[in-house]
Amino acid sequence: MFERSTGKLVVVCWHNHKLREWDPATGKVKVLVGRGFGCTGDGEQYTSANVLLNQPPHAIEGPDGSIYINDQRNQCIRKIGRDDGCREHGGLRSAMQPAGGFLRG
Repeated sequence: MFERSTGKLVVVCWHNHKLREWDPATGKVKVLVGRGFGCTGDGEQYTSANVLLNQPPHAIEGPDGSIYINDQRNQCIRKIGRDDGCREHGGLRSAMQPAGGFLRG
């Protein structure tokens, strides 16, 4: 759980594969990221509906307002940027992606 620079509180819902955001001004809760377990959304324009996570235990907000998520079972760090969508930032999953149709190594 962390407080965003906007004053909203983000709760990491590990077993629900989501990040939820609570606005103390309105009392409303919304799904910020995730719609179930899996691994989709990398390289796409971010919407809460197109990013799947798999048991994210931690997340933080970066200095530019982007959210960095430890996507535990997908073995990677994911960044949800304000303007540039969802990107994977390293981890075992990226190292194991096929290169030219074959696994590296």
